[in-house]
Amino acid sequence: MKIAQAAAAVKQAQAAYDYAQNFYNRQQGLWKSRTISANDLENARSSRDQAQATLKSAQDKLRQYRSGNREQDIAQAKASLEQAQAQLAQAELNLQDSTLIAPSDGTLLTRAVEPGTVLNEGGTVFTVSLTRPVWVRAYVDERNLDQAQPGRKVLLYTDGRPNKPYHGQIGFVSPTG
Repeated sequence: MKIAQAAAAVKQAQAAYDYAQNFYNRQQGLWKSRTISANDLENARSSRDQAQATLKSAQDKLRQYRSGNREQDIAQAKASLEQAQAQLAQAELNLQDSTLIAPSDGTLLTRAVEPGTVLNEGGTVFTVSLTRPVWVRAYVDERNLDQAQPGRKVLLYTDGRPNKPYHGQIGFVSPTG
């Protein structure tokens, strides 16, 4: 629709320019024969120049509408969109990879590394004390088996905290090893 309107505007501007040019040519002939004043000739020239500027503006507008969105502009925009989507996916993956989730609820005891440190997979970042009951399966050698009685209080030492035992109690002793 806009292209048709712009084309009509060009035709109208062309007709106005043609009329102004013909009028100016006639005025020049009359000026040479001293039939009109210099002011009349200048007015005709000014009208022609104004019509020419209007025609050029209408032609430029029509050219702009006709060029519209060129195929290469569309292809470039699509490529930019795909690149932005890939960057978004990478950013979401980076965020997912940088999020630490504890296996269960607990209390943070220690932080093993500073923020921003690059870690290897499986590295220790935090020490968490679980708030839910923790069950430990332990094997007791035969000579100490008589001490392993349900309800008995125990201290459990781990490699991760050799000087800080966990307090607990024996809940069950299996009759088979």
